[in-house]
Amino acid sequence: MKAVKRVFNNLRSVLDISTDTAVEKCSPGSAKSYLLKNTLRFCVLVVDGKTVKDVYERLVQGRAEYEDLLRTAANKVVEKVVVMICNPFAVLSSRDEAFISDAVERILKGTGKGLAVWVKDNVMGMEPDALAQMITASASVSVSIEPQPS
Repeated sequence: MKAVKRVFNNLRSVLDISTDTAVEKCSPGSAKSYLLKNTLRFCVLVVDGKTVKDVYERLVQGRAEYEDLLRTAANKVVEKVVVMICNPFAVLSSRDEAFISDAVERILKGTGKGLAVWVKDNVMGMEPDALAQMITASASVSVSIEPQPS
């Protein structure tokens, strides 16, 4: 979360957003409840790709909670929902990534407000300017951001 906050702090003036975290380390149900009670212009949901994969494969209830959260975010957030899917150490296969991306995009697609971003190994490897351009784009897209060579 610290790395994600640093990246969005760099984008604060470009996107005219606050870097204050409203809800942190919570269940999909808690995040949904917060979204229903508040009007947000911009929302960043950070999830662990392996956890999402495991939930989708094993828990029908958990899958429904994730999808409900995404639908709520897509419907309630005014401008943009960014779903940052972390895959540290590349523990997920390309097939798993495609499955998760498809699930997220299927829900966010119709609103034009969604962006799914795969973050691999180190979120600090992303270029804030490139991320800002992707966020301000109008269509729902999925991208993969990998560390840049030093």
